[in-house]
Formats: sequence, structure tokens, C-alpha cells
Amino acid sequence: MKNIILAICALGLFSCGKVDDLHDAATKVIPQKMENLAQSTAELKRIETVKTAVQELNDPKNYKKLSPVPVDLLAWAKKAAENMLVDDELIPYIYTKISDIESIRYDDNNMGKPYDMNDPACVQFEMNKVGVFNAIAAMAAFLPEDKVDRLVERLQDSDEYSTTVLNILALRAYFINNVLMNEKYKQNKLVDVGSVEAAISYNKKLERVLRLPFIAEIKVDITGFVLLADYNQALSVHPDMDSAKKNWTNIYDGIKTYLKVGQFSNDGGHVGTQKARQQAAVNEVMNGLKSWGIDPVTMK
Repeated sequence: MKNIILAICALGLFSCGKVDDLHDAATKVIPQKMENLAQSTAELKRIETVKTAVQELNDPKNYKKLSPVPVDLLAWAKKAAENMLVDDELIPYIYTKISDIESIRYDDNNMGKPYDMNDPACVQFEMNKVGVFNAIAAMAAFLPEDKVDRLVERLQDSDEYSTTVLNILALRAYFINNVLMNEKYKQNKLVDVGSVEAAISYNKKLERVLRLPFIAEIKVDITGFVLLADYNQALSVHPDMDSAKKNWTNIYDGIKTYLKVGQFSNDGGHVGTQKARQQAAVNEVMNGLKSWGIDPVTMK
């Protein structure tokens, strides 16, 4: 009887050890599987976001309002810029779109129909190219800085598609300066602190491109328009080296002339916070001016 009891106890201890082993294994495996599942779900969501954004960016219905700001493209361009993988998605996509602007011809895709200003389909064909240009330029402008880091790294490593990377940087400078700074955040639009902060942020992104050591190589040359040939020059991008400096001056003037602090609140805390943000913005603008050799007092 004593031996039987000892055997049962031994079996119980052995089983407890197995249960402990299983518990230890579970505490290691289950969290890893949950993490893998979360990563897979996030990746599927990212892929779906990119797919939807690309469909919208490719859809001519979003090319109807391109000037002065392509409002129907902005949200989709931002989603694409934030979610695309630089190496496997962004660069190949923009390479393809620039190639399409340059090489696809109306008469090649519509046999027997020459370029004709009186042909609405022909005019629309060329205008769709303008839409595509705006779409990829907006994407370039909205790229997070870590993705710009990757583009610069590719150039430094002399990786394939270096010309496309230079094109992307040129498109970034073009859209930030010509569309965002000169239109969306021009002087009379700087009526609240948030707009001023956004303008400062975008101008600093522009400055980064202008101060790259290979700025002379950053450009886009467009030659693919036939019927609307003026767009070849209008959309050929060579960054303006004075653009960031001019933008700092415009932001400074906008703050002095149009910014209204506390206009929607009588709460001392809210107004105090806004004034602090305003002063921080002014300090950043003054530092920006100084970095280009301009005295914020004399503006010379």
C-alpha cells in the first residue's frame, strides 16, 4: 500500500512538471503568435490602404480640380506616402508614372486619331497627364522624413533607380513650394497658429532638399506633352534655391499681418497656450531667416 501511494505521488509530481513545462511554453509561444497575428493584420491593413489610395490617385475623376491646389488628390496622396514601402512600392510606382507621362501618346493608343485641339478626348488625354504629375508630386511632398532618409541613402549607395529618386526629391520641392507654401499656406491663409506651424514644418522639409550636397542633380525634365506643349516647361522642375528664404519672409509677414491669437476663446489658459505657440513659431521663423543670412529686424 505504501509503495502504491509513493508511485501515485511520483506520478503527480511528474504530471505537475509537465503542466509547468506546458505553461512555460504557452507563455512564450502564445504572445509571439499574438504579435505575429497583429503584425499580419497591420500589414494587411497597410496593403489595403495603399491599394485604395493608388486606385484613387489613378482615377481621372480626381483630376478635375488641379489648380491652384489639387484638393481631390491630397488625402489619397498623403495615405500613399505614409503607407507605401519606399523600395518595393513608392519608387517603382513613381518610375512608372513618370515613364507614362513621357512615353504614352494619344495617337498610339487611338489608331487613326491624330493630336487635335478640337478633339475633347485628345485634350483630356493630355490633361490626365497633368493629373498624374500632381498626384506623384503630392505623394513626394507628404513623405515622412524617415522615407526621405531612405531615398538619400539609396543615392549614397548608388542603388538602381537613382534618377527616379532624384525626380522624387525634385517633385517634393516643387509641390511643397509651389502648391503648399505659395497657395495653401500663403500669407493671408496664416490666420491661426496651426496654419503657421504647418507652414514652418513644410518649409523646413523644403530646406532639407535644397541643402542636399547634390542639389544640382535634383530635377525632373518633362517632354511628353504634344498638344499642350507648354506643360513640358511648366512641369519640368529645377528647385529654386531662394524659395525657402522667400517662404520664411512670407511666413513672418503673415504672422504679423494675419495671425489672430485667442479670437475664439476667452479662457486665459487657452489664450496663454496659443501665445506660447505663437512665440515659439516666431522664434523658429527668425532662426530660419538667420540661416539664410537675413536679419529679422531689418529683413535684409
